[in-house]
Amino acid sequence: MYALIVFDLSKVAKDYEDAHAVAFQIKNFLDELSHSIELTTGDEKILESAFLFDVGNGLTNLRHMIANLERRNVPYKVLFLNDKPNFTT
Repeated sequence: MYALIVFDLSKVAKDYEDAHAVAFQIKNFLDELSHSIELTTGDEKILESAFLFDVGNGLTNLRHMIANLERRNVPYKVLFLNDKPNFTT
């Protein structure tokens, strides 16, 4: 089973109007996320704001991701899938 989590990066820096400050806040948030979550076998970063977790390996990474998003009040959606989806560009 897999969990696809997608979140709204525009909400990370909602209190800033300056484009430079917004970009800086989003970069800091993404850096924090990458340091707090160690992707394991079966986990994938799909986009900057979308991750696919293999919950068959445990829920730790998904829990860490949700905790980070909730701490920053960033809206997110989680979709649970039986099979691994194929993403194409």
